[in-house]
Amino acid sequence: MLCRVGSDMGREISEKYEFFRDVVQNLGVLDCLLSLAAVASLPGYTKPEFVDTGGIEVIGARHPMVEQILVDAFVPNDIQLKVLISLSLTS
Repeated sequence: MLCRVGSDMGREISEKYEFFRDVVQNLGVLDCLLSLAAVASLPGYTKPEFVDTGGIEVIGARHPMVEQILVDAFVPNDIQLKVLISLSLTS
């Protein structure tokens, strides 16, 4: 009887594989966002500011994991990525 219960449960899970896959994927995204939100609330972190000018500019970028494992002081980095070309595809 126990084998039949396990077999029935396995069949039901198999039939709903896509549903379970999507649930697990969405829980992973939620976990990541909650972890990022927790780190962002720590002193010294700020939320991004979105602008319409194009490109990305990060001043004093930090990496929370790298900061934790480094023996020496972490040196924040500045990053500037500018849009050099704009493409418009039409059909």
